[in-house]
Amino acid sequence: GGSKGAWSALLRRYLQSLPRAREAAAGPGGDSAALTALLAGLRAALAGPGGAAIRSHLASPEANGEAYVQVISLLNGEYGDARVRELVVLDVLSTLRSLLAESEDAASAFGRDVGYETLNAALRTAWGDAPASRTLLARVLQLAVDADFPEDGRDPAAGAVIRNPGALPVITSLLRGRGGWTAKAIGSDQATLRTWILDVFARLLGDSVASRAAADQADLLGELLEWFADAARDDEGQRDENVPDSRVEREGDDDTAGSGSSDDSTSARIAVCIGSCASHSLSARNFRTVFRMLADPRMGPRGR
Repeated sequence: GGSKGAWSALLRRYLQSLPRAREAAAGPGGDSAALTALLAGLRAALAGPGGAAIRSHLASPEANGEAYVQVISLLNGEYGDARVRELVVLDVLSTLRSLLAESEDAASAFGRDVGYETLNAALRTAWGDAPASRTLLARVLQLAVDADFPEDGRDPAAGAVIRNPGALPVITSLLRGRGGWTAKAIGSDQATLRTWILDVFARLLGDSVASRAAADQADLLGELLEWFADAARDDEGQRDENVPDSRVEREGDDDTAGSGSSDDSTSARIAVCIGSCASHSLSARNFRTVFRMLADPRMGPRGR
């Protein structure tokens, strides 16, 4: 009745204060205190005793997706200070996770009212040309598995399952960056992050049928096949540029082979993830992609 209407109006006013706080954070002084406090307050309310009721209300048709729109719109601020911009991006991802936590209705409402493609585009614009950081990737992984996720590169907790498949293309988009998948276009830090994500994907996909089903829903296999093709071409190109002397090759053993021929190569890691995805589902489009790869001479014999 009236108390529910008053509570709803109060929540709406709270959300409508976010644009003003965004303007302050994007202003000359870069004052993000109000915005940080508002988002922290929203996360605290969602984590509290009444959090499930708030989350359910915000996901309802009458709420019209306002919470998701207001929070994601924060990524559109023209933050001149890089430190403020990074803080806002990470806070937005943490708040979105809180809005969707343990609620299929909320996840569905976000997909309907905003969508992960919009999130991805806004995130890429807000982050700019800077390479993705480990913290940024970890926050999106937390959104994907709907659980805490180590930000220091450690393995996810046992039992972690991909619950929000829409977050997977966001991760691969951030990893790909604006330069594409080619390893030559990235630095060693980014190469390390890609290795970390692939190892995480392998663990999640290998441990859970539900994770493989989520990956299929997001067509992660299609993205991995594209990445594998680029990585295999890059491995082959590196071998062509660094053809070892036959005597050295004879003297070396398996442990001293070049990284391009190692089972630790990027393409080998991707292949593990591809195998897990393909064991669940392989579409006609995926088959066509594989056949194109097999016919591509740039893939090299190992890639094929």
